[in-house]
Amino acid sequence: MDEPIQPPATDEPVSEPDTASLNSLVLSLTIGALQQLGVDPSGKETGTQANPEYAKHAIDLLEMLKLKTHGNTTSDEEDLMSAVLLDLRLRYLKLVQEKESAKPETTAETPKPPEGPEPQPTGA
Repeated sequence: MDEPIQPPATDEPVSEPDTASLNSLVLSLTIGALQQLGVDPSGKETGTQANPEYAKHAIDLLEMLKLKTHGNTTSDEEDLMSAVLLDLRLRYLKLVQEKESAKPETTAETPKPPEGPEPQPTGA
């Protein structure tokens, strides 16, 4: 008779996947927003191309989630969402301001009068 296959014995405990929770959803959306801001989840600059439009979308999703769950969350969940949103908004504003300052400035020039002889005043 064949014996059932047993997994190899290890000294390391098998980790269970995290349970689904509001905090795990918030952190997942936060990681996505950070990546779109060009930041590694550990807080380091990644050097990848930032995409402010997608980052704003993720921030808007988190804001909507906070509004829709208000009154149905623990204080820890509220605190996490508030802290994450504040951090993401500040990073987003910094990115947008840096992109704006990097754009070449276009100054509106005042029209110059045509070159040529000065018009003579007419006396009446």
